[in-house]
Amino acid sequence: MSVRKYLLTHRCAAVPLALTCGLLVLGGCSTGGTQADTTTTADGTTSTGATGSPADPTAGTPAADGSPAVDTDAVQTDAPVDSASLVLARAEWSPGLPGIEAAAFVQGLVETGGECTAVAEPADGGDAVSSEATEAEPGPATTECGALAVVLPEGSTGAWAVTVTYTSGSTELESETVTVDVP
Repeated sequence: MSVRKYLLTHRCAAVPLALTCGLLVLGGCSTGGTQADTTTTADGTTSTGATGSPADPTAGTPAADGSPAVDTDAVQTDAPVDSASLVLARAEWSPGLPGIEAAAFVQGLVETGGECTAVAEPADGGDAVSSEATEAEPGPATTECGALAVVLPEGSTGAWAVTVTYTSGSTELESETVTVDVP
C-alpha cells in the first residue's frame, strides 16, 4: 500500500503522525467528514466514491446494554427547551476600570430584545453598584450578555457578591452569585 493511499484511508490521530502526514502529503490527513475512495475492479475499470468515517472510532457502537449509541456531541435543535438559565461565566476584579468585569449567557434561549445587568454588593453590607444595562445578542445556541463592567466606588476593597440579571419581554432570569475579592 502506498503512503498516499494509506493516508487517504486512515486518520492521522497522533501529533507526530499528523506532522509526518503534513510533510509527506499536503492535504493527506483528515479530521472528519468524507474521504475519496478509489476502487479498481477485476476488469480494470476504476470508480471513485466518497466514504464517511466517524471521528470517534467508538461512534455507532452500541452501549453495553445493547441500546443504540447516542452521539453526545450532536446539537438537538428541533426539541423545545423546557427552561432557560442565566450562566455567570466570569466575574473578576479589573484594575483598569477599577471595578468588576462579568460575562454571562442565557442557556436554553435564543432571542433578541433582552438586556443584561451585573450587580455587585459588598459583603460588609454597603450599597450595591450595578453596570449599565447592555443589549444581549442572540448566538447560535445561547443569548450572550457579553462583557458587563461594574465600576466600584473609589477605595472599595474586600469581598463583593456579583450576580447578573437578564430581562426581556418574556423572560426574567438571575444568575447564581459569585464572590469576587477586590484588593
